[in-house]
Amino acid sequence: MNFTQFIGSFKTGDASWEESPVLFERIHIAKNIIKGIYSNKRTIKAPEYLTDFGLRKTDSPRIFIKEYCKKLDKQMPSVLEVKKELLELDIRDLGDWINGVVLVLGDYDSSYEVLKERMADVLKEFTVDNLIKMATLCGIENDASTALKLFNQAHTKCTDRETKEVILHRIDVTLLKREKNIDEFFKHSNSLITDINLSNDLGEIAALLNNLVAFQLILSNQENHHNNLILARLLLANGKIILNNAINKFTHINMKLTELVRYYSQIAINQVQIEIELNNIDIAKKIMLQDVEMVHKYNDEYLSEALSSLAYIYYIDKQYDQAVNTALSAIDEHIKIGNVIGINETKKLVTASFYKMGEEEKAKQILKTIKSDPIGILENYDKYYI
Repeated sequence: MNFTQFIGSFKTGDASWEESPVLFERIHIAKNIIKGIYSNKRTIKAPEYLTDFGLRKTDSPRIFIKEYCKKLDKQMPSVLEVKKELLELDIRDLGDWINGVVLVLGDYDSSYEVLKERMADVLKEFTVDNLIKMATLCGIENDASTALKLFNQAHTKCTDRETKEVILHRIDVTLLKREKNIDEFFKHSNSLITDINLSNDLGEIAALLNNLVAFQLILSNQENHHNNLILARLLLANGKIILNNAINKFTHINMKLTELVRYYSQIAINQVQIEIELNNIDIAKKIMLQDVEMVHKYNDEYLSEALSSLAYIYYIDKQYDQAVNTALSAIDEHIKIGNVIGINETKKLVTASFYKMGEEEKAKQILKTIKSDPIGILENYDKYYI
């Protein structure tokens, strides 16, 4: 069974699968892709896994569809047949199909293998948007050289200044996180800073650079670790100010605003990690409460992650009842977007909190659901609120 046949097995009007908002949206996006209808319009139920600027692979989509196939007694498509189908596609369709395969099946590996086999045509035919996504896929697969080649091709083809800056930022991320070429990272960052100064427009790219350099400082020489944390702390605070000013200029919610809030939230989470290491728990809590408010207002896609981080802060501050309730709210948000990894990692936090409170029976019940209800569709988690 290939991807087309698998998606075709989900019949319109069948409540057994359409009752899940997450599955419904993902399958309908895939149905449109198969029909040649390509659109970037998605809700939080169908995350753009191939725009993750942290270059992280997640097992969430794979586990999600696998669990639903068990529930619906459906056969998963064959990896070999899906790969064969992708290899035979018109090259102009390949990028959108890969995006769909990763969204529905979580199959990064086969998608990457096909991409490598068709690389010559990909470089010639892909749009800027798809080149960026495929470069991200290569970064996720730890192929820094191919990722950089695709990012550079996207930059060459691109005519929009803001998009070009985003591409340059992604190159910096790849140099730092995947190629681990620190000298080249700083050389490239220096060129980007020069371009920013010449344009007289700081924009969000300066905030993203602050975040990246802070990340490098945290990972660098352990002999100066405390000093590096302090400097990273300053850089992240500056980045937050830049983004906050940019966010406050908007009078209505649009794609650009939600993207800025995405960056804001990532910086906030990095700030919290530093404040916890410096034992500034109250500051960490304040930062994350502000972040929860920000993402709830403008970009719910990141609410689950923000709530999980806040729950963890409550846990280490020994506010176990707050940790439980906030983590349960986070689980609810993770379920809404099909984030299986987030669901079950947060369940561990609820379990630990209940144990700390002496509620061993509740702790055991939650712990069991990691295996019995990994996608959060069977258990009523509301009953665990304190």
